Amino acid sequence: LSGNVEGKIYPVSANELQVDRPFAHELVSANGMQGTTNAEGNYLISGLSGAATFNAKLEGPWAKVLNVQTDEAYHSANVDVPGTHDLNWRDFDNSYKQEESNVFYHTNIVHDYITSYGIDDMNLQMTVNVNLPSSCNAHYESGTPSINFYQPNTATCESSALSSGVIYHE
Repeated sequence: LSGNVEGKIYPVSANELQVDRPFAHELVSANGMQGTTNAEGNYLISGLSGAATFNAKLEGPWAKVLNVQTDEAYHSANVDVPGTHDLNWRDFDNSYKQEESNVFYHTNIVHDYITSYGIDDMNLQMTVNVNLPSSCNAHYESGTPSINFYQPNTATCESSALSSGVIYHE
């Protein structure tokens, strides 16, 4: 089984139009076999035949997105193998302004940038919490470790998970 995973993200902030980008480092599975998307968002799961159930959520080796207000984005589909199954999170991320997709994408961008300099301190799965019950801020917790983004306050600010600058800072 092969395919491509992408999603809508805000390049800088929610003041811009969303754009489709490939999602690297996403874990996908089918019938207990797992694959990981590459930089172009492509995956390959070997060892399957016949009918299979494909599953994906916004999780990979470097980020695991959790939404503290609702169920996280999830996709499941029955597929025939050999075959192709593509996924665009714009159709399955029902969070406020798809902040789950946005924060997953940008957390992986930060990981790849830092590790490109030979710094491997970020080679761990970071818990990424969105929609925490406060607003206009974000924070890092070293114990978990996790990065945490607050819900929007429609009168004063967007969700902090929609700003690449805030994500990169955390």
